[in-house]
Amino acid sequence: MADKKITAWYTANPVTLDPGDIVPVTENTGTTPATGAAKLSQLMFNRYKITPSVSSNDLIIAIKHLDGSDPSTDRPIYFKVGNSIRAVTAALSLTIADGTNTFNMGSPELGGKEQDLFLYVGYRAASSAVVLLCSRVPYANLYSDFSATATVDTYAAFSTAPASTDEVANIGRVAATLSLVATSYLWTVPTYTNKNLIQYPIFNTRQLTWSPVWTNLTVGNGTVTAYYEINMRQCKVFVDIVFGSTSSISGGIAHTTPFARSSVYGSATQQLGVARLLDSGTAGFAGVTQLNSSNSLTIIAQNAGSTYLFTASLSSTVPMTWTTSDSITHEGNYFI
Repeated sequence: MADKKITAWYTANPVTLDPGDIVPVTENTGTTPATGAAKLSQLMFNRYKITPSVSSNDLIIAIKHLDGSDPSTDRPIYFKVGNSIRAVTAALSLTIADGTNTFNMGSPELGGKEQDLFLYVGYRAASSAVVLLCSRVPYANLYSDFSATATVDTYAAFSTAPASTDEVANIGRVAATLSLVATSYLWTVPTYTNKNLIQYPIFNTRQLTWSPVWTNLTVGNGTVTAYYEINMRQCKVFVDIVFGSTSSISGGIAHTTPFARSSVYGSATQQLGVARLLDSGTAGFAGVTQLNSSNSLTIIAQNAGSTYLFTASLSSTVPMTWTTSDSITHEGNYFI
């Protein structure tokens, strides 16, 4: 048979590679080379599939091969965790039970609204095993970057409890909804697309809706539009309220946030962004958005009645008498 180049073999018979395929290996050990074999899965670290589902109102998330099969000793899935390559050699999944306000996703702000959860693999040094984790935060590198309290925003659910120093790596994002307390905190999932199920490391959410809880403001038949987006360690918030005939202000107004602020702020109050206070058809007034120690945002007016700008709390008559079609629009960024 005539000699052929490897490129000619491929042209004549191209083969679609599978992670389970075996290739020969010659290892240079000096004067006596050793021969052996390796599986292509050892080179294909990211050929995995995140498979979320709901069973009996519990959220279940599993890691599979692209063909839907579980990893095994003969056909592992590899991940880079920290500076090491770790192998998943058996079925790997986690279950997040219903009945609890997990991740604070059943709160008045988030309950019943689709939210984004980030998936992680971690290496549990105590058992030399890869574990699966899930959280609302995208930035973790160690298990200690999460909270161990199930009902807070920074909690991480896990398949097996890691140690605080165990390393983790972000591998994707899934969408899910947790119902309000009135319906017992039940999990549901949407029909998944390439927008709400991400099969690779990602560090921001989509633009998500939420429901602010107000102080000294009655929404009545007004219209509230509220969005937030998390990008690494920052949360961007946008809120707009258009007054209806039964909307009213009874004092300085504030509302809750969709994610707790970072401890770096201490007890300080921090100005975050701008606000527009619109007297419909008449005038627009400038304001600012202020982050308070109680994890609430206060909207205040700016007053130019002296040498320097100063702020004034909103009221039923500040900066004008509020009525139908008036509006408050504000936004801001803060660390989480």
